[in-house]
Amino acid sequence: MARCHGAANAWRQMTSSGTGLVQVSYGNLLGSGSRTRVCVRAKRAMSAFDMGTAGLVRLGHTFEMGPASGLVQWQATLAFKEIRLSLHEHMTRILTAGLAAPSADNRHTIRFQVISDREVSLWGTSDYHTASYQRRALAHVSLGAVVENISIQAAAIQRSVHIRLNLESDPSRPLLGLLFSEGAGSHADLAAWIPERHTNRALAFRGPELSAMERAEISAVVTADLPGCRLAWCGVDIDRSQVLRLVRVAEAERFRVRNQHAELFSSVRFDVGWKRTCAEGLPPGALGVEPFLRLPFRALSNWPVMRTLNLLGGHSLMGVRAGQLPCALAPDVAVVLAPDDSPASLLEAGRMFQRAWLKLTSMGRAFQPFAASALFGLRANDAVEPEFRARARDGWRRVTGEATPVIVFRTGFAKPPMVRASRPPLIDHILE
Repeated sequence: MARCHGAANAWRQMTSSGTGLVQVSYGNLLGSGSRTRVCVRAKRAMSAFDMGTAGLVRLGHTFEMGPASGLVQWQATLAFKEIRLSLHEHMTRILTAGLAAPSADNRHTIRFQVISDREVSLWGTSDYHTASYQRRALAHVSLGAVVENISIQAAAIQRSVHIRLNLESDPSRPLLGLLFSEGAGSHADLAAWIPERHTNRALAFRGPELSAMERAEISAVVTADLPGCRLAWCGVDIDRSQVLRLVRVAEAERFRVRNQHAELFSSVRFDVGWKRTCAEGLPPGALGVEPFLRLPFRALSNWPVMRTLNLLGGHSLMGVRAGQLPCALAPDVAVVLAPDDSPASLLEAGRMFQRAWLKLTSMGRAFQPFAASALFGLRANDAVEPEFRARARDGWRRVTGEATPVIVFRTGFAKPPMVRASRPPLIDHILE
């Protein structure tokens, strides 16, 4: 199953276990007591891991192993199934769950550094550190969702997680650290729904609406151990018509202003077509665009076309179609509220948002988030024209008071989408 090229003393033994794992004990490559650096390459990606003197890696059917200048290189001919570091059998499952969290435009701007079987650091990429305030705020919400998935998956294997926050803009420091310990975590029952979670952009969601008891149950689950944030249900806790108006105006702004328009369409992967998925960016087939509107929708990605249509009110029509109408045709709409717009509060809101999404998924309900209306009102969002930002902020203050809206979502019942966004291999998100 393997071929060793030269330097037979570079390794001692290689055995294949009944579980399909390959266990390797390394020889003295880098000197007595030193750590062996193993470089793993799958398809186009390459990452490196310090694995000590032994490690477990689930590979494809064949691989090559050979020393080169003190570096043991493994080249997998098939995609990885699972990576196990530091003999910790559950790390791959935990980090894969984290990667399955939602992110802005289906692009995570974090990387995992596995320090030991009990500690992982999350680092921001260059895209994170150079992002605008608007993109950074979205990244903090997404980071909260990543942390929540990791915590839930860890709880499923009887591990608890302690979070050590940093969230500074210093690229020489991690955004946060995760410390794992034995013990019962929370919400382990939601772990099975992590791979099932997805965005459904069907125009209409069917009822029935959530009962008062169901809303209370969801609110209790999502706010447990996250006391700073809360869910506000439209039509029950806050005015639904005002929220839908704010969503419509914000979605229209995304088509009216050039920089927002460019950001909106930069994530759409028209190159993959309408029937295929992609690991990064948004596959067009997942956007819920009706077949007869697909050609016009693609034309809207051209700014001169959109600018011309805006003279005739095209952005207003898109605001209705992209925001107000889908929310009006859903039985339930809610807003995630935080105490303020600090990075720590946005991360906590992201955790609660993800927990709500998983809980509603477990109930068989479809789900779609709307981030623009809340983001555009954040006081430091310099990607939005100051006058529009002030109006959005004042509009939300009339609806939610002093609480900071973070994201709006709708939920109901709908047929699953034919195309769902996928994720890149975990190995692409692992640091040395």
